Amino acid sequence: MSNLLRAQLFDELRRGDHVRGSYLVFNDAVVNKTALARLNTYDLYIDKVFVSSYRADGMIVATPTGSTAYSLSAGGPVLMPTVKALVVTPVAPHALTHRPLVVPDSSEIEILLRSEEEVAYLSLDGQPGLDLCDGDRVICRRSQHEVNLFRTGTEFFQVLRSKLKWGERQA
Repeated sequence: MSNLLRAQLFDELRRGDHVRGSYLVFNDAVVNKTALARLNTYDLYIDKVFVSSYRADGMIVATPTGSTAYSLSAGGPVLMPTVKALVVTPVAPHALTHRPLVVPDSSEIEILLRSEEEVAYLSLDGQPGLDLCDGDRVICRRSQHEVNLFRTGTEFFQVLRSKLKWGERQA
């Protein structure tokens, strides 16, 4: 049995008005610092509306399938694979009030790197990525390509209980 899910992200990396690259991502796009013990500043926009500036080690944009990977490790929520949403998770934010956000998958998410001295790195699905510099923008939105996923018949929460070592139901 299979489900058609729009689980992929379409990411663009822009420097000024120039598009440096366009990518299809299945799980997550991560903008991370490169130097130890240094924070970068990331301005987050959702649908071109400013959300907040984050002083953090990095920012993660994850699909529902990617929500159980790096985003979960960074404190993000678990999304069921059928949920039509994206997760934005700050990595080790300096302000305790900066929490993960869940937004509709129709949203356009833009992360603007503001870091005059430090550089950052863009990683897509955990693969080696690209160096970023001050003013670069990573723009994420749902891809128009559909992904056919194979279902094993194992229930989603059963898989989570097994992999995350969640307790079994008490009698």
